[in-house]
Amino acid sequence: MRSTSPVEVEIRQSGGSSEMAREVREGRLDLAFVALPGDGPSGLELIPLAREPIMLAVPAEHPLASRADIELAALRDETLVDLAAGWGIRIAVDRSFAAAGVTRTITSEVNDTATMIDFIRNGLAIGLLPRSLEVNTRTDADPRLVELTARVDGADSDERASLRVALAAMRASVRSEKLGEVAGEFDRVHTVQRALQVGSIDAIIPAARLRPHLIEAVERGMRRTLERPLHEVDRS
Repeated sequence: MRSTSPVEVEIRQSGGSSEMAREVREGRLDLAFVALPGDGPSGLELIPLAREPIMLAVPAEHPLASRADIELAALRDETLVDLAAGWGIRIAVDRSFAAAGVTRTITSEVNDTATMIDFIRNGLAIGLLPRSLEVNTRTDADPRLVELTARVDGADSDERASLRVALAAMRASVRSEKLGEVAGEFDRVHTVQRALQVGSIDAIIPAARLRPHLIEAVERGMRRTLERPLHEVDRS
């Protein structure tokens, strides 16, 4: 490829979203797919591609496993596993705990989500992960996929190609099913009324009140602007 193509592809391990963002800013990367809360570092343009909630992952036998709604304060004395500083998920979780005024005990820092899930599954700690990872875990554990994957592994070369196509189609279908399943569970707990209660939003505005509310907000902004003292400009 090098003798016929001017394109050079380099693959290496990165330290997380913060490091990748820094390398884009320094010109070492042309672009990067990152998970960063807020506006991100200065000098970069972030283009949102997706947004998802972060969920608490605990072993099935953990006392919190039966609870549908958990405050961050309930995790104060828990043993947590987390990703290393600089990962986008870690940044978002750190900011959430800081905003809630809650400290937490991180006994283990790992460098990939698979290891983090293994820690949680084996009862070594609990952790906070994006919802898509739960979707992937449920997808991989689905009996239909497990059975078809075993068939692919045991098939001869002639049959394996067609089974792989079938496996890819089934994986897409099962993942879509699990995504709806997890989203339904989340939505049953995290309603807009709940968001208002915990302070995630300031108010719930009925549709009939939306236009007057916007007009009032604009008028308040205009009044604040007009009430600001005028500073004389020294022209000397």
